[in-house]
Amino acid sequence: MDVTDEEVRGEILRLLAEQKIGNPDPEFYRRWLQNTFRETPVQFERQVRELLRIRKLMRQVGSDLAGAANEATGEKKTERFLKWNQELMARANFKDYLPRSGDSENPDATPPGP
Repeated sequence: MDVTDEEVRGEILRLLAEQKIGNPDPEFYRRWLQNTFRETPVQFERQVRELLRIRKLMRQVGSDLAGAANEATGEKKTERFLKWNQELMARANFKDYLPRSGDSENPDATPPGP
């Protein structure tokens, strides 16, 4: 799920408006972030982008589930769920941090068994 710079900017402006802060200059914005969240603009904007990405994904899942609920029951519903699950897994950005047997980058990894 992609989040545009414009979406991030809009969300930040919405947050600022909630705090009754309108159109701050860059220095004020930097100080506000430091005093409020103890973060730099880059850190904060990454988190906002991730939050928006999660919101989009949740809306998509909700939409997909609502569509599935309106379908006939039985095999058709099961097939749709399996297809949806495969598509969702394909879109997800999973990272595998576990060492694997024979992992040349991790000398402490367990060697393959007999």
